[in-house]
Amino acid sequence: MKWTPPRALLSAMLSLAVTAATSSFAATSAEIEAAISKGRDYLYSVQAADGTWESVPGPQKDATDQSANGGQYSGHTALIVYALLSAGDKASDPKLSRAVEFLKKTDTLGTYALGVRCQVWLMLPQTPDVKQRMQKDSQILVRTMRTQGDAQGMYDYMFDKGNGYSHSRSQYAVLGVWAAERSGIKVPEGYWPVVEKAWIRNQDPSGGWTYQHPVSGYQKEPLTPGMTAVGVATLFITQDYVRSGATCSGNVDSAAITKGLKWMGDNMDKVATDKSYDRDFPLPTLYAVERIGVAAGVKYIGGVDWYQKGATWLVMKQNKNGAWTVGASYANAPYQSTAFALLFLARGRAPLVMNKLDFSTDPAKPAGWNQRPRDVANVVRWISSNTERDLGWQSVDLKAPLKDLAEAPILYLAGSDELTFTDEHKAKLKAFVEAGGLILAHADCGKPGFSTSFRKLAGELYPTYEFRELPEASPVYGVFNRAKWKTKPSVLSVSNGAREIMMLIPTSDPARAWQTRQVVGKEEMYQLAANIFLYATNKEKLQYRGESYIVTPDPAIKPTKTIEVARLQYDGNWDPEPGGWRRLSGIFHNTRKLGLTVNTVKLGTGDFGKAKFAHMTGTGKFVLKPEQIDALKKFVDSGGTVFIDAAGGDGEFATAAEALATTIAPSGKLATLAADAAFLKDVKDLRYRTYARMKGGAGSTNAARLQAVDVNGRPAVIVSRDDLSVGLLGPEMDGIIGYEPQTAVDIMSAAILGAQPK
Repeated sequence: MKWTPPRALLSAMLSLAVTAATSSFAATSAEIEAAISKGRDYLYSVQAADGTWESVPGPQKDATDQSANGGQYSGHTALIVYALLSAGDKASDPKLSRAVEFLKKTDTLGTYALGVRCQVWLMLPQTPDVKQRMQKDSQILVRTMRTQGDAQGMYDYMFDKGNGYSHSRSQYAVLGVWAAERSGIKVPEGYWPVVEKAWIRNQDPSGGWTYQHPVSGYQKEPLTPGMTAVGVATLFITQDYVRSGATCSGNVDSAAITKGLKWMGDNMDKVATDKSYDRDFPLPTLYAVERIGVAAGVKYIGGVDWYQKGATWLVMKQNKNGAWTVGASYANAPYQSTAFALLFLARGRAPLVMNKLDFSTDPAKPAGWNQRPRDVANVVRWISSNTERDLGWQSVDLKAPLKDLAEAPILYLAGSDELTFTDEHKAKLKAFVEAGGLILAHADCGKPGFSTSFRKLAGELYPTYEFRELPEASPVYGVFNRAKWKTKPSVLSVSNGAREIMMLIPTSDPARAWQTRQVVGKEEMYQLAANIFLYATNKEKLQYRGESYIVTPDPAIKPTKTIEVARLQYDGNWDPEPGGWRRLSGIFHNTRKLGLTVNTVKLGTGDFGKAKFAHMTGTGKFVLKPEQIDALKKFVDSGGTVFIDAAGGDGEFATAAEALATTIAPSGKLATLAADAAFLKDVKDLRYRTYARMKGGAGSTNAARLQAVDVNGRPAVIVSRDDLSVGLLGPEMDGIIGYEPQTAVDIMSAAILGAQPK
């Protein structure tokens, strides 16, 4: 049996109309953050004096195996600690440290309690003590799996109570064993095939799962989204171990996962809803749906943005005290329900490392975009572990809106055949780059057809830029030093002069190591991916799922007036970052109610129109023609302001710009602009990028390093050696000598407004 993620197999399902939520209200990132904070505060407010969330001091003799006061004792505390750690709290915090110590000293044999506690061990610093406890708990779970009859591969509440089981109990046991494997503990080789076979055996022909399958002799149970989400999520775990081979012979598929996702897509109306149904556990269901979304790398299930729908519903259903008590079975269990809500909200919105692109253009002939279906999932898991950040990934297709693509800093393409794109698709790829993105391509098995076609694509998108071997001194290699690698894969890259925009790994096939989870001896293959991600984000201010830096004008806002800006075109790299100006126009529209019309003016022949502000940027040396200099002189003499910044902080361009400034206004002198210059008064929080402080000599005073030529008492020509053009895009990225993005927006906005007639 083979595996293909839903983006390839379920194109019909995923082409349904996309809906964010069933209500007109859609929770914002700030509202989700506030809900998480309130939920955390609530859980701490009900923490017992001993640091736990248990209602009794120890397991009660008369309590049942499934009871939190009996066989599952310590499970409540484990679940809440897991949720709080997922929400960003530290185990070293005194509030949590007492609970962690309680878990360490409390023995349990309960399946739920053990499975959740293993999630806690995985999130703690991997000391010998923690590893020993993970080993002990996971060995119990491996030993207690049912091995005979219809229950083979499943679990009950406790290991020694007959041959009963349920899919709910079984999922937590599998999660516990999976946590142990990810921590480095070796799981018996035969464990995963038995588990997978059991879950496939118990799947209904329709694709769904029940709480307990009829083959076990139980009465007919209803198919539910909760148990189906559990089934799909579990199969995503098992296939990592049962089918982890790397191929270059086309996409592969799993009928069970495909059917399960299809069932989920058809029943998403039963998720995050006030409607009730049999075996309804809405908050554990959301936790399971989150695991599908994260494991499968999908944004939409059945056309529904699963995270936006769930988050919106949770924000609306949160009690004033911060707890969640939705669902009849959890109305009197606010601790547990709040923990499940936090797990969904916090884990589901994890920042995305990359989007993997389904680049199929013919529905009848899917492209070989996913021959290594777990390559991205596995390398992202490694990056997450090594950066101590909860990170995710998604798959997207060419029908996805630009904002979906821009949720991740990297768009990843992998394959072995030649790429074919329509003009519309090429325009979307270029728009992604111009929004601050980086396209990374990998040739499966080092196939030259893929590499050649990707290089051709880059030439069509950016004919003035060329591939070159990425220099070993590049800031891309700033975290994991390439000089120390035993194997140094070739990385070809295209730069716009300020930043890397397209990369190709043509021959070394690191995705084979990612797919097979081979780390030992292949560390540099994982470090390469981590380097590219850390370069694209500068390791700071990562976006959460659902966010992007794209700003589009709100049609409900009507501008009070319009300002014209001239972008100066000359013979050189005059327009490396056009997307920054589109974004700034949206910001002006939405926050200032001002229209910003940005026109390209070809120096020497173009008309400045009504513009009183002109912007010039670029990289490398440049020389203007006499007629171009004359045009700038006339513009300045008529009251116009010329603002020049070196894209990326390029030194050669900056030096040429400083010489040009005094040529444009020969009566003045280029001098450092005073910190109290009138147009800078609204720039309240001036910050430089980390790279600028390290490499560019930016001081700790956070004063703008602008120079200006004064004409008739005003700064008529302003020069910035520090980048603003890349900053206007919004993303944090490494290798830029310049201002942080918000500061770049603030300075450029202030300069534009300051140049307008009073």
